[in-house]
Amino acid sequence: MSGRCRARVCWLVSPVAAVGWWLVRAFSENVQSAWRLRTRGILVTGRLESSYTYDGEGGPVERHVYAYDDVQGVTRTHTVSGDGAGRVEILCDAEHPENARIGPHTTGALAVPVLIILLIAVPVLLASLGSGAVALLALFR
Repeated sequence: MSGRCRARVCWLVSPVAAVGWWLVRAFSENVQSAWRLRTRGILVTGRLESSYTYDGEGGPVERHVYAYDDVQGVTRTHTVSGDGAGRVEILCDAEHPENARIGPHTTGALAVPVLIILLIAVPVLLASLGSGAVALLALFR
């Protein structure tokens, strides 16, 4: 492949850096949210307020709405899919009570986005930036 052809191919691939950057940013927000819950989250009791079913792509999906009181005493709701229970533990962020999840465990919520960042987003970003650098170098040869 000639230098000019290689440069054109690299220029075509380099915009993929935007996709890599978007993936890093999107999953970083998930990691930050889970980390905040892990470090400053408080456990509160959620009461089942209502349940409903809707038709999802794979069939009917059951959703449950739980009400809980945050540290300021404001009643908030959290909606989840799956099996419902009368009462559940909800881990909510004391500073940002809208950031909540069912149960006290945050390890999976941290591990999955970190793995996606490390195994997909960063390699895509680095490969596309490297492709742009190769294209620049090919132009000045």
